[in-house]
Amino acid sequence: MRKKQRSDNLFSFRMSPATVRLFKAYCHLSGEMQGELLERLIKNYIKEMEWEDPNLKEALAASVKYLEMVAKRKKKPVKNDW
Repeated sequence: MRKKQRSDNLFSFRMSPATVRLFKAYCHLSGEMQGELLERLIKNYIKEMEWEDPNLKEALAASVKYLEMVAKRKKKPVKNDW
């Protein structure tokens, strides 16, 4: 069995091409549209990531739930208020 290498760099994520496209689109959008796209980006990343750390998965899942809660409360796309 092949052992996975673990990186010390928090920002060295492996992302699928679809998630990379979402992230690039996110960087070019205005604040109103960024919230909705950020939620999709996090959900896609959670689905495609091979989790080694269950605490990280729980934290990202909690972030998605928070985004959904705020979006329902405000009735508009969530801005980066977390």
